[in-house]
Amino acid sequence: MAKSEYGGPSSFDKDQVEDAVDLMRQATSRDEYTKYLKYLYFLLDGVQLGVDDDVPEATHPFLKYFMRNWDAMKERWALYARSDIPQLGNHTNNRLESSWGHIKDILKSDMALDECVDTLMFLQAVAEMGYAKKITGVGQMRYDGADDELEKLACEVSPYAYRLVERQYWIARDRKTH
Repeated sequence: MAKSEYGGPSSFDKDQVEDAVDLMRQATSRDEYTKYLKYLYFLLDGVQLGVDDDVPEATHPFLKYFMRNWDAMKERWALYARSDIPQLGNHTNNRLESSWGHIKDILKSDMALDECVDTLMFLQAVAEMGYAKKITGVGQMRYDGADDELEKLACEVSPYAYRLVERQYWIARDRKTH
């Protein structure tokens, strides 16, 4: 929004508009949402609307923008309209932000853009190398109850072959089968 010297709202008005939109976002019912929308009309258009009055056509440029782009899609951002979506106490809409929040600890606001990109590319390369090592690394299976001979066998053959031999091994070692 324009600064007050250009005929736009003052910073105090701007704060009030931001607060009204935030109250609309947090509204728990359609009536509460409409009440704060009417307050936004009062702030920007100077229109005083009662509880029973319908919301008129917007005249202020921000109100026109808001009604066209935000009010029309309130089911995506207003809490009351999203009440049927199970959130399990998590109201974070930005999943990338919530799962990669630790990047804020690495990237600082005073870093240059190219430095941020280099850091992110380095972190991605490290993650890819770790993943590749995990996938292609040679390992061995650990089996509960295996003696030394079976442990050595597990290092040499596939799990399928191990299970075939293990069954025969325990039969051969059992004194009752001789």
